[in-house]
Amino acid sequence: MDLGLKGKTVIVTGGSSNIGRGILLGFAAEGSNIVNAEIDVEQGQKAVDQANALGGQATLVKTDVTDWDSVQAMVRRTLERFGQIDVLVNNAGGHPGQARFIKKKREEWAKEINLNYWGVHQLHQSGGGQHDRAQVWPHREHCFGLWADRLGRHRLCGVRWD
Repeated sequence: MDLGLKGKTVIVTGGSSNIGRGILLGFAAEGSNIVNAEIDVEQGQKAVDQANALGGQATLVKTDVTDWDSVQAMVRRTLERFGQIDVLVNNAGGHPGQARFIKKKREEWAKEINLNYWGVHQLHQSGGGQHDRAQVWPHREHCFGLWADRLGRHRLCGVRWD
């Protein structure tokens, strides 16, 4: 399938397993330039190797989406390597801790909120000076099945800088 993504630069957070890996490999099959912004370096590199084998031009940048400096460093490296950012996929997220709602400790809630909410916010704010031109696609029909943005239980499709 040709979605017109060949040569477009894509950042995928949490692109090393499950949905994130599928997104990363989908962009690779389209011939995109991909940054796997991942905290797990070992798994991140495996996903990058798979993406490169599919025809993408992928690289791993160790990134903690809950840390502003880490996010800024990843954006700088992306711009240095590829010169622009066309698509941002906020896939990193999860539910740290196994406690049920009522029994979840404040520290577990803080980790979950930092990862799922502030991580998304920081990535949108960090856009390499390009975030003021960002277009957010809130409807699934614009996603072509490739973009997903985790913001708690809500789904956005992604951000593209035009």
